[in-house]
Amino acid sequence: MDYRKLAEQFMIDSFGAEPPFTPPEDMSKGEAGILTYLSFFHNNVLAGELSKQLRLTSGRIAIALKGLERKGYVKRKRDEKDHRKVIVTVTPKGKEHATKQKEHALNSVEAILKHLGEEDSKEFIRLFHKIYGISDK
Repeated sequence: MDYRKLAEQFMIDSFGAEPPFTPPEDMSKGEAGILTYLSFFHNNVLAGELSKQLRLTSGRIAIALKGLERKGYVKRKRDEKDHRKVIVTVTPKGKEHATKQKEHALNSVEAILKHLGEEDSKEFIRLFHKIYGISDK
């Protein structure tokens, strides 16, 4: 099998293709990732942890936090022990927005999996795990 040719065909076919579900219109990808992390994984974290966990630069985190704070979704405050550090907390408004976005995303992925059918959905998840190195437990 010519994997190089197959990879090239995949890139051509997927270039410009519509994503399976649309991201939130009122947020950047970075903002959505931050809000999701704070709402469902770990709230009250240092901005540096967000950078590390989401693999975004500190500058990108700062820009996204400014936008999220302006929308009322997060609050930032200086660490009392180390004033150089900033603690980020999701607000109730932010948690509510994240919950709605999560529900939208779940509905979209569910529709995609239904479209694939049971066998292809299971195969898709198996391949996803293989690609991302997720072990089946």
